[in-house]
Amino acid sequence: MTSCTDPSSPGTRPSLWRHRAWSDVTEHRVPSTRSWTPEVVLGCPRSTSFAGADLFGARHAAFEDEARALLDELATGGSLVEQAVFTVLLARRPGGAR
Repeated sequence: MTSCTDPSSPGTRPSLWRHRAWSDVTEHRVPSTRSWTPEVVLGCPRSTSFAGADLFGARHAAFEDEARALLDELATGGSLVEQAVFTVLLARRPGGAR
């Protein structure tokens, strides 16, 4: 079984999986680094239903201007660097196929 949930969720701790009829629980941590441009970061909310431009109404242009100024200020050499760790838990039930 593969778990792909929020790493802060209690259900992602290997010790809890072992108590739920799972054995051979292994945790794999994969570090990753991604660079984003301010424009790409601004494009993310545009593509969602919970932060689309229509929800901002007349304030949308001002919001994007403020956000763009902040992102430009934080960007080093035009990039915003994201450091992350992708955690994968693999677990098997006793006697399960490998």
